[in-house]
Amino acid sequence: MELLAEERADRILKLVEERKFVKVEELAELFDVSHRTIRRDFEKLEQNGLLKRTYGGAMTTRVDDSELGMDVRGDFFATEKQRIGKAAADMVEDGEAIMLDAGTTVQYVAKYIKTRRGLTVVTNAVNIINELANCEGITLVVTGGTLRPSTFSLVGAQTQEMLRNINADWAFIGTSGITLRQGFTNTNLFEAEVKKAMIASAKKVMVLVDHSKFDKVSFASFASLKDIDGIITDSGATEEQLKPFKDAGIEVIVV
Repeated sequence: MELLAEERADRILKLVEERKFVKVEELAELFDVSHRTIRRDFEKLEQNGLLKRTYGGAMTTRVDDSELGMDVRGDFFATEKQRIGKAAADMVEDGEAIMLDAGTTVQYVAKYIKTRRGLTVVTNAVNIINELANCEGITLVVTGGTLRPSTFSLVGAQTQEMLRNINADWAFIGTSGITLRQGFTNTNLFEAEVKKAMIASAKKVMVLVDHSKFDKVSFASFASLKDIDGIITDSGATEEQLKPFKDAGIEVIVV
């Protein structure tokens, strides 16, 4: 049985390297074993630094999760992202204008504002456009721009120019990384420029970030601590991680 376990582990690693992300349920079916067995395999492989466990699956250690497709990233910390999105949506009042950028966490804000009235939503995210397209109480404003298929985001000079003409009550922004020194960062330079434009056009800016993004730095910076008003995160973030931001005068909401 131990040999079979080793063979299964080898095949799991090959699949992870090929696909970048695999799910527990599909591997359990493939190998005809229980979900618990696959999770134990993941745990041993992670202990050896060969993969990274995620919500419902595992991913390669050789790629930033922000570089994966939206369908894959949506599975990561889905419960936490849902709580974060609801907390952000609860801040919004009927009749306000808000901006939602692209990202799996920010998409949950859209899910929880569908019944609002007199709301104006400005977005560069195709997934959010699809989420809100049929909501009668919401005026949906789409930025236009060039599509990035991996994140369903619209980017470029046209996107930024349109955002510069907006005056919004709120901007809800996602991030690939957050540190005290580098602030808020994103894997893609063009998306970072769109985030900057949204931040500049909003009265109040909240960054939505699950705990896995703390102490990470991605390629392009889009905001320093002084540029934002608050952070909404989940209880997986430690007090040690949050205290420096609280001390800097940033509102920190943990859900």
